[in-house]
Amino acid sequence: MSIVSKLKSEGYPIRIVEYNGELSRAGFETLITPADHPASLMSYYDFCFSHANYNWIMKWDADFSCSRGLLEFLNSLDMAIAEPLVYRIGCVLGDKDTINYENYLTNNLSHFGKHIFWEVPYYSKHCQIIELKEQLIFSISNKVLKNYWKNTPWFSEKETIDKELHDRYMKAVEILGPEPRGLARAKSTESDRLYYEVVKNESSLAANNIHLYA
Repeated sequence: MSIVSKLKSEGYPIRIVEYNGELSRAGFETLITPADHPASLMSYYDFCFSHANYNWIMKWDADFSCSRGLLEFLNSLDMAIAEPLVYRIGCVLGDKDTINYENYLTNNLSHFGKHIFWEVPYYSKHCQIIELKEQLIFSISNKVLKNYWKNTPWFSEKETIDKELHDRYMKAVEILGPEPRGLARAKSTESDRLYYEVVKNESSLAANNIHLYA
């Protein structure tokens, strides 16, 4: 935030918008939180991108840095292009042996839906998806456990307790086993294992009002 605030004070065309509310993290918290809940990742991302003013929008995390190839590509991008496009961009997680590709850049985002542990983008039109190979994002290793992964789920905190979500979370733990910290990080082997456990137990979870998709 300090870097963004400094750039804004220097005259860069930046708007700072804050999401004032609780947020369910990727993983079991997203699994048990309804997609239309104010604390869901889907609501959060829909809120964020609803403030976009331009045709092209891009998801950018605080621990990202831009390769020269990606910077040159972005500077050459036709801002007025009408053809619906999505660019899948590789994010290098610590070293070049671990690259996670996601749809980071598009000109026709509709909204975000829920897919088990994560938020997923949906598009307003049939679009061409282009995977960029040389234009990369650099980030920290997926083995790094950020401090926020160590926090108690917001709905189980005394100040913000939400009994319904807390009970669903405990039911998910009962069915699937304890949630590993930082479960839903990109390229996580624990995430892959529990993903299939969730799919296998879809009917049991649904019986407890825990739904995988929306």
